[in-house]
Amino acid sequence: FVEEATELLSELETTLLELENVPDDQETIAKIFRALHTIKGSSGMFGYIEISEFTHDIESVYDYVRKGEIKINKEIIDLTLAARDQILILLSSNTNKTRIDKEQSQLIVESFRKITAGVRTEEEKKSNCNKIENKSSDIDSPIRNKIYRIRFYPFKEILESGTNPVLLLNELRELGKLIAVARINDVPSIEIINA
Repeated sequence: FVEEATELLSELETTLLELENVPDDQETIAKIFRALHTIKGSSGMFGYIEISEFTHDIESVYDYVRKGEIKINKEIIDLTLAARDQILILLSSNTNKTRIDKEQSQLIVESFRKITAGVRTEEEKKSNCNKIENKSSDIDSPIRNKIYRIRFYPFKEILESGTNPVLLLNELRELGKLIAVARINDVPSIEIINA
């Protein structure tokens, strides 16, 4: 994960510098969003929770940029470059146990939240209007939910690689109701594990 994230952060820096020259290029914006999304998802899956939470608000800004709800500008690019440097620090602090400046992380996150604050307020207004308009039609119609069945068969040494399957389940739980059933047929007895 650390190798992949470092490579993505290196590419991210190059892509951000390209974006300065062509701020409306959708392909470049999509590339930045994908890099941030991958870092957020992978860091959460491998137990780097601080990086996953830190990257969440940055990814949100680029999601709004992709949708055309926020226009890219120098402030956003500079903030993203600062965030990229902070993610590198967070990565190295996990491997080298170096002390990190949590205040710097908080300042960057708060700056990104300020950028999205206006857009989120507008979204909430639209959402409330839509709920009021659709309320009467929803009364007579049955609620339809999509149900997905996911089978997950981790390899035997999964915990040795630093992967925590519980984090994956937590991410799935955020998407909707989750019912997890453990199949314990192949789990060895405690006597064998302790041997």
